[in-house]
Amino acid sequence: MFKMNYVATIILLINIGTHANATNIPARLDLVRSGGGPDGYKTVSQQWTGPDSGKLTCEGGGLIKCSWYYKGSAYPLDFNEYAFEILVANQNGGSSTGTYNVNGFVFTFSVLQNNGGGDGHVVFLISNS
Repeated sequence: MFKMNYVATIILLINIGTHANATNIPARLDLVRSGGGPDGYKTVSQQWTGPDSGKLTCEGGGLIKCSWYYKGSAYPLDFNEYAFEILVANQNGGSSTGTYNVNGFVFTFSVLQNNGGGDGHVVFLISNS
């Protein structure tokens, strides 16, 4: 299984390496999560959808971390964890929009779809990408 994860990471790096903004996270990040397991996801797909926008899709239980990768490593802010917290809070009556400030790193979020249990679609707008 380790070899499969390693190959998936290499393919991911090749895909983002061809984009002009490959060294950054997009200003708009659509994160879609579905059915992850305790150790990660089976499938993680990262793509640039425009000059300043990207989509991160994480599906099924597996061993791959749901992260936006740049410069050969995961972005230091764990948007997957924030998406999980936002979706669970929203399911329990919390807001579907808001703003986070993590050590001066500011981003807003909007829940576009909540499937329950931390699964759904969250859009992050990142002001210092």
